[in-house]
Amino acid sequence: MKSLGITTRQLPCRLSDAERQKMGGEIAQAWQDLSTETVRQTSLKAEMKARATEIEARLTRLSQVLSRGDEVREVHVERTLLDEDGDGKGMVSETRLDTGEVLETRPIRDDERQLTMPPESVADMVADANRTGADGLMGE
Repeated sequence: MKSLGITTRQLPCRLSDAERQKMGGEIAQAWQDLSTETVRQTSLKAEMKARATEIEARLTRLSQVLSRGDEVREVHVERTLLDEDGDGKGMVSETRLDTGEVLETRPIRDDERQLTMPPESVADMVADANRTGADGLMGE
């Protein structure tokens, strides 16, 4: 009989106990890797969804502002007392400082009346306290 040469083929082979034990460890590690990867992907998907939702909300807000043609913003407004005749029944005018537009003219409110009184100087307050016996404030 004459040999025609040696070749290799894929054939089933019995595993030794050491090979079985090694492969069991590899399977356990592969399951752990799969679990870790699944958690990572789930977290990443949630982050991506949140980011997409944030972008959609921004698009909605911008579209609404554009379609309305205006946007609510902080604007400085000057309140001016209009009490030309000095009768104490003053009117207040509120004017936008960015455009000069008068927003409203209305009767003065009670809480604004106090604002129209000139501020008392510190020296006057000290003098008043001395006259009324500020010593009593020390707990006598």
